[in-house]
Amino acid sequence: MQVGKLDFLARHATDPVVAAAILNAPAFLSGLRDNEFTFVRQKVEQHISPEVVEAKEATLKAMKDAEQGWRRAIEKIGERAGLEKRPDGAWLPSSECGTRRPMGSFRSRRKNTRIKAAAYAS
Repeated sequence: MQVGKLDFLARHATDPVVAAAILNAPAFLSGLRDNEFTFVRQKVEQHISPEVVEAKEATLKAMKDAEQGWRRAIEKIGERAGLEKRPDGAWLPSSECGTRRPMGSFRSRRKNTRIKAAAYAS
């Protein structure tokens, strides 16, 4: 970002005429890159409605915390069930880690077991 352009945007981003011209025009007409456009949008949001910006930040933080909690809950459930997580993200019984298909292919396992049992019976 050019220093002169950045200074101009920092000083005039809260001016309604400049903000409207930048935010409502197609990007190629304003000559701004994505990061410069985002800078102007954030300055306008902070100037017009700081409460909305604070609420947005709090919501994003809460969503991030919920996602982390969900991941931890899945890991705890997996550990409690005696499963191990493979590098590809699949959960397997500890004894099968690295040797078999991921959990969820029960039907094919049962079918293969029946086929093998039938072969031994004959």
